[in-house]
Amino acid sequence: MSGNQILMQNYTPDWEKVTGDIIFTKNGTQYEGTNADVCIRYNAVLESKMILTGDQIMCYDCGLQEGKITWGGRDLYEFKKLHN
Repeated sequence: MSGNQILMQNYTPDWEKVTGDIIFTKNGTQYEGTNADVCIRYNAVLESKMILTGDQIMCYDCGLQEGKITWGGRDLYEFKKLHN
């Protein structure tokens, strides 16, 4: 990883390391994250995207089989900061 990247690792509640990590890369004033490894959920390859800004998180997850979405979707969920 380079100096403008952050790795978010994925663990179970019992602190067991599992697949599903996300690599964030700085893009201007925000960080954009995508899958760092192959993760299988519900018999499909997990595709994740997350965008972090100073006051907002946008993200989606979906499962792909043979290039087709079988669950979830690519519409971004938006979570906005309400208070300073």
